[in-house]
Amino acid sequence: MRPMLFSARTGLRVVVGLLGLLLCSCMQGQAETGSSFRKGVQRDAWKTQAAYSQAVLAHRDTLQKEIPSAYWAPRIEQLRPLKVYTHRRNLVVVQSVRDGMEHGRYVYLPISPYKPRTSWFPKTGVDGYVFRETVVWDEYDYTRPLGY
Repeated sequence: MRPMLFSARTGLRVVVGLLGLLLCSCMQGQAETGSSFRKGVQRDAWKTQAAYSQAVLAHRDTLQKEIPSAYWAPRIEQLRPLKVYTHRRNLVVVQSVRDGMEHGRYVYLPISPYKPRTSWFPKTGVDGYVFRETVVWDEYDYTRPLGY
């Protein structure tokens, strides 16, 4: 007689579990575009970057260092940027330039391999950025020397 690898009860539990998983996944509606991002500025940062990337890939626009204002989503426009560009797949919104430094908002996007780090004592981070936390999760105030 051959030994059983698992009991009939265990097999039934596995089948019921798989069936439940299948039914739950089929009952979900289509996800909203950008639904893995937080609502607010982070989602609009992703929409800004996605709209520009799609335009470049479709040859409706050329690849530039800065993202043209035509692609800025509403919450990005509300930040009153001088310019918008990407850094390691995150969105950088330049709000002012003074004394050889640019200042603004740095929005972390989950598609990026780089997440900014902050500390009590300002220190130069990657590529010259110095980050300060804001009250909004995954958004940072930053400063950076011009021409870095």
